[in-house]
Amino acid sequence: MNETMKIYGKVENEKIIFLALQNELPREEISEHDWRVIGQAEESDFAAVVSGTWLGKPLFDENGVANYKFSDGSAAERTEKEKQEEIAARPSPLPSLEEQVKANSAAILVLAKGVAKNV
Repeated sequence: MNETMKIYGKVENEKIIFLALQNELPREEISEHDWRVIGQAEESDFAAVVSGTWLGKPLFDENGVANYKFSDGSAAERTEKEKQEEIAARPSPLPSLEEQVKANSAAILVLAKGVAKNV
């Protein structure tokens, strides 16, 4: 007999960010932290659940964007448009250390030239 078990998805901002088997989660965790039933798996699929690939792809793509959302009571793959909008909404990365040093050096030169003119 093949054992089956409910599969839970951890949902944040409507995105599925983690998968777990029913027996891995205490009831308090499920109710307090927005875990939702997204399906049922047979014992042969448990490894795919634990590795996060049970839905067909990894939970996140190469850009760190969630591949799946929880929509209308079930897991659904996010569109490329949704994923690109998420990437576009991210804050700009901080300048690299090299860029910061160059900017500071340029500012020091400007200040030094200004001081030399006033002497």
